[in-house]
Amino acid sequence: MQKEPASVLYSTSARIGGIGLDAVAHETLPGIQPTVGLGLAYDNRAPDMDPRKIKTLCLHPVKLLSNLERRYYYDAKKKAVDFAA
Repeated sequence: MQKEPASVLYSTSARIGGIGLDAVAHETLPGIQPTVGLGLAYDNRAPDMDPRKIKTLCLHPVKLLSNLERRYYYDAKKKAVDFAA
């Protein structure tokens, strides 16, 4: 029998709340809420999520790279979230 994890770190380079991947992140967190130790996201736009359990990177220095081409910026953003996780 497999034991339930004590806590889960949910990490995404998307925002929480919105459309597309943002909506997927928003729907995933309540499903794993009892075990979520910390959610790490680029921004939290969902008022129903506990802000104490979600760390955001909305003021992260990688924002300074937002003038790069899309593929380079998104790659840098993903790496920043991975590093923080």
